[in-house]
Amino acid sequence: MSIPNLITLYRITTIPIFVGLVFYEKKEAAFFIFLSAGISDAIDGFLARILNQRTLLGTYFDPIADKALIDLAFLSLTIKGFIPIWVAIIVLGRDFIIIIGFITLKAASFEIKVEPNLLGKATTLSEMLFILSTLSSFVFLSRLKDPLITIMIVLNCISGILYISKGTKIVEGGKGCQL
Repeated sequence: MSIPNLITLYRITTIPIFVGLVFYEKKEAAFFIFLSAGISDAIDGFLARILNQRTLLGTYFDPIADKALIDLAFLSLTIKGFIPIWVAIIVLGRDFIIIIGFITLKAASFEIKVEPNLLGKATTLSEMLFILSTLSSFVFLSRLKDPLITIMIVLNCISGILYISKGTKIVEGGKGCQL
């Protein structure tokens, strides 16, 4: 297994630890576990590029790890009352639409190329920063929570609309497309 894929595997192993810490309301420990997982997300992609270790497994493994980490973080933080339910509904709803759309298009034999893009990276970064600001006991970071929620929601809505638009174009055009 390549080094970037091992780092992605590490990120996946942090998920149950993070969720457990949230449920036991150990916010500071959850903060640092999530921070390490977020940093690992940046490192694995960087290493895959510079070491020329991009793999088919990593192409799917990395975004699945990201979605699992972020979505389970939003779900657990919402259940514990740390974030409002409407925020989780927007984030989880967008991801649900993307996943169902991807599965549907693949099942219908449409060719789909999954490539990271700037909007997707910005959306993921805003979600990670929002989660960290929610967990943070550091004053400077916790004060960013309100502006981050606005940025995150706007990015989620824009990217959700663009994914729906791309999916519609794939179906109407009857051929493959980059998501």
